[in-house]
Amino acid sequence: MRFFLWIAVYGVMVVAVSFTFDLVPHWLVIPLALLPMVPAVLAGFASIDDFRALDELQRKIQSEGILFSFFITAVATLSYGFLEAYAHLPRLSMFFVWPVLAMGWAVGALLARRRYC
Repeated sequence: MRFFLWIAVYGVMVVAVSFTFDLVPHWLVIPLALLPMVPAVLAGFASIDDFRALDELQRKIQSEGILFSFFITAVATLSYGFLEAYAHLPRLSMFFVWPVLAMGWAVGALLARRRYC
């Protein structure tokens, strides 16, 4: 439950911060840009607590999902990196990595759940 609270705070902060960049002095831009990371880190800690509360089977399922996600993300980012470097594809923002990681985790957890349940 704390995870969803912190993600909601993160979302509100991202929107709020995006509207304030033109209103603050230049020296505040970097701290302001990083401000939404505070609730994001707190959401991460809440996620770790939630993982620790899982039973052994659920931990195994989530661990396999994370491993699958790591593999898919590594293949996708390294492949695109080579394509950027050698085939001159456009550079992508680092913002694209998290959705690949999250979708890979979801797919990996579903595959693992099918195997064990």
